[in-house]
Amino acid sequence: MQEAFTRAQLEAEKSTGKPAAVVSILDLSEINTAALLNPLSVSAQFVRLIVKIWADYFVEVQAKLFLINSPALLSIMGQIVKLLMDKATQSRLQFLYQPTDLIKHLNPYLVPEMYGGEWRDDSGYAEKPELVCQKPIKIEPQHYYNCDLLWQKYGFSKVPTKCSETIKRKQTFEVQKNSTTESQILLWHFTVSSDIEFSILMKTEKDDEQIVWPKITLTSLRTPEQGSIICKRNCSYTLRFTNPSRFLIPVKLQYVIKLCSNI
Repeated sequence: MQEAFTRAQLEAEKSTGKPAAVVSILDLSEINTAALLNPLSVSAQFVRLIVKIWADYFVEVQAKLFLINSPALLSIMGQIVKLLMDKATQSRLQFLYQPTDLIKHLNPYLVPEMYGGEWRDDSGYAEKPELVCQKPIKIEPQHYYNCDLLWQKYGFSKVPTKCSETIKRKQTFEVQKNSTTESQILLWHFTVSSDIEFSILMKTEKDDEQIVWPKITLTSLRTPEQGSIICKRNCSYTLRFTNPSRFLIPVKLQYVIKLCSNI
């Protein structure tokens, strides 16, 4: 998307000789706003991540984001925006009461015909020429991530029974596994209720410590975090979970970590 935005911006500047910027239109007609009212809900956390990516990568070329067909009162949407977005991103948003209000802000040839403008796409790309967009892909059960596949690869029938742990703010929880033979597989699977810093350290017989999985911050929302590494003989592996938050709400961790033979 960033590439498409930049290309469109450069093409407009080349043809007009003037500075250009991107304007986006977001149709909210199928958005479940009720799920966003709770700032700790999975939906709210997911949207917050999207907004962060948007703010980090698109804010320089994005002049305005028009939101139309809001399924909730604009006053409620305003409160949701304050919960999910930083002030810089908020300043680029504008809610419109009617889709046809786009004509008040944009040239008619830049507004899809479905929203009262003149823009059509008769190339066959759009589901409807007057909408100029493809229909959103509906998520079906066959699209769901199968978390058992990784474990079945190494002889398990499914994900083993998980353990639970509560990690308070600025605290660290560790799980240690010792490999006794060469090329054993270290498997992990976990979900967390909020952000967690995850890393794996290896200690050899000589007590030399190495980072084998660099520390990254993860949020598991609806899909678990999984992975595997090949272990060395007679080494100790420490899987480290750290709650980086300064808030009182602890992180709830559900996890399973196993060592198995390389089939």
